[in-house]
Amino acid sequence: MTPTTGPPQSSPGSPRPGPPPQPPGTELAQLRDRAVTLAREIKDSKRDHAAQITELEDQVKTYAGQIQVLAVANQELKEENHRLRNQIEHAAPGVSQLRQHPRTGDE
Repeated sequence: MTPTTGPPQSSPGSPRPGPPPQPPGTELAQLRDRAVTLAREIKDSKRDHAAQITELEDQVKTYAGQIQVLAVANQELKEENHRLRNQIEHAAPGVSQLRQHPRTGDE
């Protein structure tokens, strides 16, 4: 008999041979590199997310300040409107309102 060279022939129904063996440590090194890469990506993602949260919190504070300013200005306008209406109502008999505007909102 002559020795056969080459890969062994698999018989029908037997499992196929797996991938060729890799040098020791190659797969482990690849997995470690991948783990380091993923850890870096997670760290970067967390930093970006924190920056976005900070930016959004700053926007909320800005909007809240603007709302307060507008609320104060609106209240001042309501008071001025009320004062002017009272002046017209208590003015001399010859003074009258030129035009009546429909009132909107609560006064």
